[in-house]
Amino acid sequence: MTAGPTKPAAGLIRSAPVSELHRMARLYAEKGLAMLPLIAGGKIPACKHGHKDASTDIATIDRWWSENPSYNIGAVPASIGCTVVDLDVKGGKNGIAEFDRLSMQHTGRPAPSTRTVRTPSGGLHLWYTGTVEKDGAAGALGLGVDIKCHGYVVMPPSVIAGARTS
Repeated sequence: MTAGPTKPAAGLIRSAPVSELHRMARLYAEKGLAMLPLIAGGKIPACKHGHKDASTDIATIDRWWSENPSYNIGAVPASIGCTVVDLDVKGGKNGIAEFDRLSMQHTGRPAPSTRTVRTPSGGLHLWYTGTVEKDGAAGALGLGVDIKCHGYVVMPPSVIAGARTS
């Protein structure tokens, strides 16, 4: 005779992900990366206090993506001790070339390799270990080169203007 199903301990019941975006938001949160929902198809926070609402709590993630399975994914790099160098290549900016130029100018070497996310517009998010005291103003380091640490970045597989973050 086999025993019937056992009930999980209180508070351990989890809902199944409702979309690929939801599944990935949960995966990132389980790795300690604070997540926030972004409007579907965009990069504006869908939560009241923006990146200040970011969470690693799976129940919170489940609630947000149950409200809208198409929410894009935002993440706060500082939550896992990282800083992102955001390299834009739009509107006459080529942050990739500018960052390479700055790296050679200041170190005599190309920028170090790191985890990289391709943005929908063709730019890059370079993830580096370590945090900065405050995020850099847009273009403060160079044209198309921004620093994001305590704010948020868009994460894969978010889609903006029909293009996917990868």
